Amino acid sequence: MAASSAIRTIISPGRYVQGKGALSRLGEFLAPLGKTPLLVSDDVVWGILGQRATDSLRAAQLPVTRERFGGIPTAAEVIRLVGVIDRTGADVIVALGGGSTMDAVKAAGFLAGIRWVTVPSVASTDAPTSALSVIYTADGAFEE
Repeated sequence: MAASSAIRTIISPGRYVQGKGALSRLGEFLAPLGKTPLLVSDDVVWGILGQRATDSLRAAQLPVTRERFGGIPTAAEVIRLVGVIDRTGADVIVALGGGSTMDAVKAAGFLAGIRWVTVPSVASTDAPTSALSVIYTADGAFEE
């Protein structure tokens, strides 16, 4: 009898785009995914990337709706973002920022039943290529 081997599964994005000028084409990449995107970022990242993201969405004739990220991907923040998705009629949610923003956006998109997109502001996390979200308590302790 042969020894059983472990089965490994990788869940990753359906498409991964990287390279100089990729942010300037964000609207082009979003257009096939939805017509009403919701951009989520903290104020620091929005100050750095917001104008380029806005210009790109406008060039693709997509509306620009931005929601401020609350800072920690808590269950409450995820539920709040689901409410924003419902209120705005968003059909794709976009995380602009780091791993915490991406975790909250991925979870909110999943719960709302819409597609999600990650736009990392730094290359120091696996959050852009992972389907998982890490949820924390309000004081920053791991929850799930």
